[in-house]
Amino acid sequence: MTNNEASIKRARPKRIGLKDVALEAGVDVSTVSRILGGRASLYAEETCRKVQDAAAALHYRPNATARGMATGSTRMVGVTIPGTGYCGRIIEGINKALLEHGHLMLHAWNPDHFVPADDPTQKRIIHELVERQVDGVILRVGSEEFEQTYFEEIWQRGIPMIVVDREMALFKTDFVGTDDVAIGADAARHLLGLGHRRLLFVGEKEIVSTCRLREQGFRDVVSEAPDAACRKVELDLETAVVEDLAPALEGEGHPTGVFCYSDRMVPIFYETARKLGLDIPGDISVVGCGNLSWGKMLAPALSTFEQHPEKIGRKAAELYLERVAEGEQARPAPKIIRVAAELMVRGSTARV
Repeated sequence: MTNNEASIKRARPKRIGLKDVALEAGVDVSTVSRILGGRASLYAEETCRKVQDAAAALHYRPNATARGMATGSTRMVGVTIPGTGYCGRIIEGINKALLEHGHLMLHAWNPDHFVPADDPTQKRIIHELVERQVDGVILRVGSEEFEQTYFEEIWQRGIPMIVVDREMALFKTDFVGTDDVAIGADAARHLLGLGHRRLLFVGEKEIVSTCRLREQGFRDVVSEAPDAACRKVELDLETAVVEDLAPALEGEGHPTGVFCYSDRMVPIFYETARKLGLDIPGDISVVGCGNLSWGKMLAPALSTFEQHPEKIGRKAAELYLERVAEGEQARPAPKIIRVAAELMVRGSTARV
């Protein structure tokens, strides 16, 4: 052993255990274990105080691994959700709610937000989380077309799984997300209320449930309005250019009210409108969805929907805690929780 290695070994602090706390408090180890393990009601107040004071003085921290082996619970949830942007705000809500209840999250995600149904990356991440004995999994799926067999290991082990933001198409599981149909309906009501009758829905070629459901809500309301009509254009978000959108906005009969299903579609829309000489909102009103931070800095500032992602995250964490408390044998029917979005009216919408 070198001098440096010996120095490191000597400097390593001793881990304080139950025996150390028991010696400090003048009680036996079993008493310390029960009091610090949540059964303080079995003992006199004075005994509990001695044990708790001793634990505090020695900076005792319970061994989470040993506790997990004893209880069958690690108090840890695997979270596989992208860590940036809107999804990052969902994770904030999850983390805050878990900490309040003494649980932690183990976070990993597929760098690709959208993947084919046979992509193995998310499955591999799930296997790694299960091997680390997480009590549950909260995830945003990379593909809505994953089959139930994709999550076979979770089902077999009776591990709670909560999907957020995007629902599965081929089977149902616990889900927490936005009420997307209501978003589309509210966008249509806002534009119709401003007098717009020539409307346009801007969607994405990558068909996902969020886009489809928002279009459904938008068209349902427009179809009930007298003299109102709705057209649709789909863009490839990664490659969209002005020429893709311009034909839908040209001519005297161009739409005067537009709903972009996501704020991410808005920059190309603003650019196209400017190149065609269309004023926002003088010639055309625009509504987005997502309330991304840069929307306020656009000229004019974007009217958009706040989806409350932190609340979605909190609801997902609370549902996970509920499922863990129910135990593996419960197997309840899937629960669907939809959080209402809020329209933030700014400068991009106005009366005809």
